[in-house]
Amino acid sequence: MKSFKTIGYVLLAAGAGLLFHPAVKGWFFQIGYRWCYLLLFSFLVCFLATPLARGMAKRFKVLDYPDPRKVHLVPTPLLGGVAVAGSFA
Repeated sequence: MKSFKTIGYVLLAAGAGLLFHPAVKGWFFQIGYRWCYLLLFSFLVCFLATPLARGMAKRFKVLDYPDPRKVHLVPTPLLGGVAVAGSFA
């Protein structure tokens, strides 16, 4: 199951890399799909950066730890917003 996940991330990374190519970007802009390009590019960057931010949060202990006043029962990573904000920048 993990190999399918890895293959999926590699394919999505290749798709994001393909969107960097000037010919592909120019094609989207030429046919009037500029907003579609921006939406697709932002989604791919966010989708690929979120697991990286999650891993960094766990590694550097940037976690929200549970206590009696909170709903979650396991530590929750707090850096997911960085990936989302980075995808719009």
